[in-house]
Amino acid sequence: MMWHHRLGHMFKQGLKVLMERNLLPGLKEVSLTFCEHCVISKQHKLKFARVTTKGKHILDLIHFNVWESLEISMEGAKYFVSFIDDYSRRLWVYPIKTKSSVFSQFKEFKAQVELETGRKIKCLRTDNGGEYVDGEFLAFCKQEGIVRQFSVPHTPQQNGVAERMNRTLLERIRAMLRIVETLMEMWKGKLVDYFSLHLFGCPVYVMYNSQERTKLDPKSRKCIFLGYADNVKGYRLWDPTAHKVIVSRNVVFAENELQNEQTNNSTTTSIIIMHIQD
Repeated sequence: MMWHHRLGHMFKQGLKVLMERNLLPGLKEVSLTFCEHCVISKQHKLKFARVTTKGKHILDLIHFNVWESLEISMEGAKYFVSFIDDYSRRLWVYPIKTKSSVFSQFKEFKAQVELETGRKIKCLRTDNGGEYVDGEFLAFCKQEGIVRQFSVPHTPQQNGVAERMNRTLLERIRAMLRIVETLMEMWKGKLVDYFSLHLFGCPVYVMYNSQERTKLDPKSRKCIFLGYADNVKGYRLWDPTAHKVIVSRNVVFAENELQNEQTNNSTTTSIIIMHIQD
């Protein structure tokens, strides 16, 4: 141990190399015992084993996380709650205004997916945030027979699926904002219909309601496509004139118009007319 101390707490293999070259007088064998100074000064985090097992059925395990957005949405949401089914990797994301809404959002999500699939959530994996360990939340899970799994504090790797999804969401949002894909086959057992998928941010022409115009007024105005409305058969659109989000089904998509603006190498715009079936 003396040469270990003299050489600034050199590691065992280094001492062996010097000993074999006869550079350390009197040292015939390298045998290092426990060195508290080395542990205190050199300790590193333990490596994480790669997880190769997954849930055997949908809803066997749900990864659950809350992350704070850098921007407040137009409807005042500052946080996003994400749920990921471990088996199918299907993702649900809900905007919320405060962390106190996490419990109620989970109950809403639970009711939705259990009714849709006919199965029960068996296990819920989260970190140790206060919104997850609330007494009412824990009591509800116990009553519903949901097993809770928590990661060690300051160890996001143990909730890696949810943490990695946060990164993926942010990367996709950045890409979408600079100018959508789902994993539904395993969930519903059939191929995904991509027919109604459109470019985020592309121009759309929205038809005015008859009450909004006279016979000689234009029949439509130009808006921006944001996504798909919940619980109604319509599209969510941004009206730059009225400065608000509207929902309509009578729209004409001009996706190529957005692409042409980026490439500057096309002179015509292909108009795709889409209507949602009644």
